[in-house]
Amino acid sequence: MEFSEWIVTELEKRGWSRSEAARRGQISPSVLDKVINGYSKPGVKFIDGIAKAFKISSSEVMMHINKKQMGDQWVEEMSYKLNLLNPGLRGVAERFINSLLEDEEETNRSRSKTKPKSSTP
Repeated sequence: MEFSEWIVTELEKRGWSRSEAARRGQISPSVLDKVINGYSKPGVKFIDGIAKAFKISSSEVMMHINKKQMGDQWVEEMSYKLNLLNPGLRGVAERFINSLLEDEEETNRSRSKTKPKSSTP
């Protein structure tokens, strides 16, 4: 499912309009429309706003965004923010990210082990 489809599905589950989600997430309704319609890539502020609106973590929102949709803008924003941290905190952030990646790899390995093997006729 594409990120925009996920947002629309979440809005429908809650019975919210786009403007209601934007209000709850303190993001611009026009930015929300642009992301949903594919005219804009979701940035960090947008991700945080959607997370706030849906009362979920930003990392959960990011799981619904594929790398193509994130694009260079997100990478640049995150790199900039990491560089703002003092070296000690930057190390903590890097260890945290590495831990998340290890957890993700383990989850993917577990999923691949539980998938039923297809049989060929």
